[in-house]
Amino acid sequence: MPKRLHLLPHLPPEELSAASSAARSENERRRWQVLILVAQGCPTSEVQTATGYSACWIGRLVRRYNRAGPDAMKDGRRSPRPPAQSALQAACEADERPAVRAEQARRSGAPPPRQAPHYLPVAPLTHAGLARAPYPSDLSDEEWALLHPHLPAPARCGRRRSVPLREVLNGLLYILRSGESWRMMPHDLPAWRTVYGYFRAWLADGTWERLNDVLRTDARRLQGREPCPSAAVIDSQTAKTTEKGGLEATMAARR
Repeated sequence: MPKRLHLLPHLPPEELSAASSAARSENERRRWQVLILVAQGCPTSEVQTATGYSACWIGRLVRRYNRAGPDAMKDGRRSPRPPAQSALQAACEADERPAVRAEQARRSGAPPPRQAPHYLPVAPLTHAGLARAPYPSDLSDEEWALLHPHLPAPARCGRRRSVPLREVLNGLLYILRSGESWRMMPHDLPAWRTVYGYFRAWLADGTWERLNDVLRTDARRLQGREPCPSAAVIDSQTAKTTEKGGLEATMAARR
């Protein structure tokens, strides 16, 4: 029997719909949509299909709403900065203690304190919609258009994909081209653990084999050849060893 969740009546159904319409972000609107479906008696499986959330996250939202009420559904990532934090930042920006320390050092004859170097801000370069300078190993727009249709689609449930797949491929190509270790991935590319995770997942589900088949087929067609080869050559390599034949060929022990 499908599992159903129980929602406490903090708000009537019509106010739940009004709160969903007045949501400030898409994330907050989807949270209210989960509550509306649960209030209508939909099982968890149907809520998963409609919203794309996992069953664990749906249960967590319902428990949060039952415990704290409507305020628990607000998207905290878009909330304004607290006044205390703004005041603290203004006080730090207006702090003149470095100038006071420099004046005290001048009067005492001590060398002035070393100040951090000041660097002029540099506007980031944009490459294929990304705010970073391109690497020689990056995919071109034509190469990305060729590979993109054959990559795995995002999952219908669970956490949303937060890293562009094009940047994942750019990270893999950077490691392959430069020969660096995974932990030496540049900081303007995705984290090395993320890129390595995609590499292992695609190795397990056969994505690399599909991409290799597609590229091989396209390359043969551009050369005017058949998509699939009609013959193959199997080669072997002989490993040279000594002519000694084991214990029977050893020298006899001295008496």
